Amino acid sequence: MSEKSRRKNESRERFNRFAPCYVTSETHAKAPELQRLVEIARPQPSWSMLDIATGGGHTALAFTSIVKSVIAADVSSGMLSAAWKFIRSKGALKVLFAFADAARLPFLASSFDLITCRIAAHHFRDVNQFVADCARVLKPGRWLLVQDQCLPENTAAARYIDRFERLRDPSHRR
Repeated sequence: MSEKSRRKNESRERFNRFAPCYVTSETHAKAPELQRLVEIARPQPSWSMLDIATGGGHTALAFTSIVKSVIAADVSSGMLSAAWKFIRSKGALKVLFAFADAARLPFLASSFDLITCRIAAHHFRDVNQFVADCARVLKPGRWLLVQDQCLPENTAAARYIDRFERLRDPSHRR
């Protein structure tokens, strides 16, 4: 097994193990950024949406009452299961769930009006490929909304935080 495959499997196992924590996480569940993403996107009732690295499913749920269809995608089956339970417990029935790698999306070109990815891109091994594949599956002129953490401009502080995050969770990327 290649080093890349080994790391991806370790990451997937970690997300499977901690999936229920993402549903109850205050950072993921009750953040004002969810409403801000809706305000920025100004979603229309006819839109199809893809939520990449859905985690606990909070972003998918925030849009489900507004758009025509939502696919909540994740590379972790544990995350998809936790998101499915959470979203269904809220009565949202039109969300579909898909196992998908953010850099190799299993969807046809020009399929979505909106793609969201919240608090996840810092785990992706190839952010450029993620953005390129999002561009492929987005309809021309439509939206990719990414919300993620950033490191401070201070180099020493940024290195310290990055090292800490990688020790805490080896799937983190700068």
